[in-house]
Amino acid sequence: PRVPADATGGVWYVLVVADANNDIDEQEEENNVTAVPFMVDVDNPDADLADIIVHDVVISDVYVAANAKIDVSLSLTNAGVLDAAETRVKYYLSPDEHYDATDLYLEYQDAPALAVGDMTMVDASLRIPHSTEQGTWYLLVFADVNGAVEEQYESNNISPHILTVDPSGAAEDAYAFDCVDYVTTDSSVLSRNTIASMNVLHLGWENSKDFEALACVLSHFNITALNEVESEEAIQTLVAALEALTALDWGYHISEHAVGNAAGMEYYAFVWREDTVSFLEPVGFFDDPEDVIKREPYGANFQMGEFDFTLVAFHQRCGNTLSVRRAEASHFASIIEFFQNANGGENDVLIGGDFNLPGDDYSFTAVGWNGVTYSVDPEQATSISAEGLRNSFDNIFYQSQYTTELQNQGVLDFTKGNHATLRRTVSDHIPVWIEVDITVDDD
Repeated sequence: PRVPADATGGVWYVLVVADANNDIDEQEEENNVTAVPFMVDVDNPDADLADIIVHDVVISDVYVAANAKIDVSLSLTNAGVLDAAETRVKYYLSPDEHYDATDLYLEYQDAPALAVGDMTMVDASLRIPHSTEQGTWYLLVFADVNGAVEEQYESNNISPHILTVDPSGAAEDAYAFDCVDYVTTDSSVLSRNTIASMNVLHLGWENSKDFEALACVLSHFNITALNEVESEEAIQTLVAALEALTALDWGYHISEHAVGNAAGMEYYAFVWREDTVSFLEPVGFFDDPEDVIKREPYGANFQMGEFDFTLVAFHQRCGNTLSVRRAEASHFASIIEFFQNANGGENDVLIGGDFNLPGDDYSFTAVGWNGVTYSVDPEQATSISAEGLRNSFDNIFYQSQYTTELQNQGVLDFTKGNHATLRRTVSDHIPVWIEVDITVDDD
């Protein structure tokens, strides 16, 4: 299709619509559209606008092995004549210097608003995907990726940098614990103060669960909220595996009862390092007298350093159709409001789980209400198929005006290319995490 001559600059989408005339009566009518993004560059240098410039990009290693991490730092400057709003920087791996829909999303970082002439530093730690072929690639640093700022120059928002991927290049740093060699570990996560969430796939069924590998995954985080827990005995086995691996004491808390229906029941649970996290008290289940939620979320209060918080575990309904999932997601504001009222004076409510929808789905009407937002970008896939990652279903929701201690966010893709096996023996989801400043508490 031809791009209209009067199109404004920024990210646009070609919408590919199947069965556009509704000729076919389908089981699911809401999955007929896919969106393919592309950039429109429109420069207007004489306009009274902001202009964000990417400069001074420094990459720790430009000769790197697949599945290793690189550190990237850069500067953003507003060289325009108007202030620039908050924006998002994303990183992509590309075979060429130009962004398109085939480029591989790596990570994002949010950047603050910039007054005229102001500069800010942005840092990121990026993993080169395990499946990356040897050869020359480009790291694309993409500023204002969501088009939040109208700029004098839209064509200067992408900064390409050459990388060489080769087995003899820089490799992953050694991990502190002696983990199995068929899962990916990340020493840069271990050094952070993290709160995580993970769907642990029927933990406690007779399903040949690899507790040693799962312990390697969860050892990265100070505390993790878990869903799809089938029994307390399974949590005890997991804690024993964590203690054997790390030589540290680990605690756990499991919900008072299972939730669900005749199609399946599960517990929620939390596991944490006792040298860094203290369990304060349970908050309990979401009060659901009208039975609008299949598996009512469960929360508890914790403290990590000076930072105290309510961590809520939630496994949102899957169902057979998107409409079923969206119907449950529409109640999300009520869930947030319930836990804000149920936990006393604590304002830091973190809701982590498998939501079976991306965070930007329109049914999450709570997003944007009272500062509600989410940690995982919709481009980041978090569930595991036999062929690779797909679907951005796992997330951590919070209220930005309250949880000002949040410093960073990410995921841990532990699969190391072995998706078909690890999705069965460890989990069919990867964990998601946030990093918090534990030296202060704002409530």
